Amino acid sequence: MLTAIDTRRFQRIVIVLIVLPLLLMLLLIGGLVAQTQIILTATGWVNHTDTVIGQAYTIQRYLADMETGVRGYLLTSNATFLEPYTNVQNQSELAFNSLAQLVQDNPRQLQQLSEIRASFREWQATAQQLLTLHDSQGAYQALEINMRGKQQMDTLRSQLEAFIATEAALRNTRIDAVQNTTQTVIISSVVVLISLGVVLAVIGRHQVLHVARIYQNALKVVETQAARLQASEERFRVTLASLGDAVITTDTSGRVTFFNAQAETLTGWLSAEAIGQDVLTVFPIINEYTRQPVENPIVRTLREGRIVGLANHTLLLGRDGSIRPIDDSSAPIRDSQGALIGAVLVFRDISEQHRATAALRQSEERLRLALRNSPITVYSQDTDLRYTWLYNPAPGYDARDTIGKFDTDIAAPEDAARLMALKQQVITSGQGIHEEIRVRGITGELYFDLSIEPLRDAQGTIIGVIGAAHEITAQKQAEEERMQLLAREQAARAEAQDAVRMRDMFFSVAAHELKTPLTSLLGNIQLIQRRIAREGILSPRDQRAFAVMSAQTQRLNRMVESLLDVTRMEAGQLSLEVTALDLAQLVQQIVLEVEPTLVNHTITHVAPEQPLIVAGDGLRLEQVLQNLIQNAIKYSPAGGMVHVLIQQEDGMARVDVVDQGIGIPQDAQAQLFTRFYRASNVDPKQIRGLGIGLYVVKEIVALHGGTITVTSQEGIGSMFTMHLPLFVSS
Repeated sequence: MLTAIDTRRFQRIVIVLIVLPLLLMLLLIGGLVAQTQIILTATGWVNHTDTVIGQAYTIQRYLADMETGVRGYLLTSNATFLEPYTNVQNQSELAFNSLAQLVQDNPRQLQQLSEIRASFREWQATAQQLLTLHDSQGAYQALEINMRGKQQMDTLRSQLEAFIATEAALRNTRIDAVQNTTQTVIISSVVVLISLGVVLAVIGRHQVLHVARIYQNALKVVETQAARLQASEERFRVTLASLGDAVITTDTSGRVTFFNAQAETLTGWLSAEAIGQDVLTVFPIINEYTRQPVENPIVRTLREGRIVGLANHTLLLGRDGSIRPIDDSSAPIRDSQGALIGAVLVFRDISEQHRATAALRQSEERLRLALRNSPITVYSQDTDLRYTWLYNPAPGYDARDTIGKFDTDIAAPEDAARLMALKQQVITSGQGIHEEIRVRGITGELYFDLSIEPLRDAQGTIIGVIGAAHEITAQKQAEEERMQLLAREQAARAEAQDAVRMRDMFFSVAAHELKTPLTSLLGNIQLIQRRIAREGILSPRDQRAFAVMSAQTQRLNRMVESLLDVTRMEAGQLSLEVTALDLAQLVQQIVLEVEPTLVNHTITHVAPEQPLIVAGDGLRLEQVLQNLIQNAIKYSPAGGMVHVLIQQEDGMARVDVVDQGIGIPQDAQAQLFTRFYRASNVDPKQIRGLGIGLYVVKEIVALHGGTITVTSQEGIGSMFTMHLPLFVSS
């Protein structure tokens, strides 16, 4: 009915006032276009505001990631937790720049953003300080710095929430403007259409429809923005739900309004069951030591309207009966006008931190036990070479007085310069060093075995040096004493060698001087013996005396010859006249010569039927065999058998001289062929000798390319074994 009336009125108006409708239509179109432009502009500002809010939420998310990364790393020392903090740092700066670009037309928001940036940098500096303390094993758990970081983050969040609240208020204002503008357009259009009446019914209807379409488009834009806002809020909720920390939010009466998955895990309550419950019911806490209830931080936050941190040593009683040590904080939730509308509680299980702290404490205790009363000093210094840690300092030093000082403050100038040069070399090269150093300490001159290594942070950056100094003063003093003893021993040895050279010189001169008169004396004794035997002018008693004189003179002559042989050997002048000779025949000849002189001994020899030809000097080999056989007789003072065995063995000629005498002690056998050595069991009054016979024997056998060894048992007897190479005809 209304449509028909409007149509008739419009027709009359069109007929009566054909021009007026055209003008009114033009005016109406112009007005609608202007209003539409206003709506589109307002809608654009709403979009811009949503973009600003979205960017602010991005920064808020970055802050949550960075704080979570820092907390996770400080709690676990696992570098993986620090990756969000490291990755987001550059992105956060870009996000701030982008947000500043978006609000450059709003001085108030620019000012707020500048304050947010300043607060962010303060928190970032504190976080970096905590990380540095942690990596250098400093007091990163100190309450003061942690509270400062927490207060800075809370301030930063509050500033960011105020920024978002301001932008949200601006968005609401702009949405209202869009709606008001739209309503104005509709109302003005209706008024114009009613005024035109029937004349402009068709045009009015068209305009109304046109306006309706514009309104629908604007409404769709608003709905789209509202959907985006809802999605953003949902993302924020999902973010809270997926945080590694447990999150509980309440209204002003302490009733739970939000409960994330981590909170479910720690409390044992399901989110659906916890929503609407009193927070005291789902979050009961007690003191770790007294086991008495602890005031819930949310209660204090709702009462005092401020951020409240949980006291240390607090345990959470789970619904399932579990008991966990936790760390948490509670903060107020306010609306855009600043009115308190609830509280949020963030908490985490710190069982691993407790275990890690206990393990660290145990490790430090083991280190202290290992280093206690030891001469090893361990320390660390920063890149300025200022001491940051010192344990088990050298005598006369106190660790508490050393921390924060330099080597120049605690050591002599030249020692400090040398130490700091070594440490600076480690910092510059990144390579450790190991040196022995001498310094003048408070208690006197000290020696140290020093090791210095670069100290690096989690990123591998050198942040100082760490070293160990092992005091070796006692060892160095002992070494110096040993060197002095060695010098004295070498001097004594040199004196002894000089004495030996003088003795050898004396023996050489004496032997040469004795040789001529002995030769003359022996010749005359033998001449007198032949005259006595031919003429018989002396009694048998005198003849025996001459025989003794002859034997003793021959013995003395052999001793002189041995001394001369020793002298020749020392000078390298002992030579051989080598020919092919039958060793078995030579042994038989010597045995036949010795046998008539024996009184208490019996000598036997066993030789092969075939000749045993060797390349040798007959006189020298006779000297060797005579010495071995005479020794066998001499060192068997009680008499007994002396066996001489000759045989071929492994391409060599072998001669064994075996006696049943006093034997040779085991410890003397290794030195038996040394000059002037006689075994300890020989009585020099009963068995005389110079101790050079076997030395000469060994040298002569060696010149023949052979070897001589001894096998003996004290009190049983001895066996000397000589090996000589067989003669090989060319």
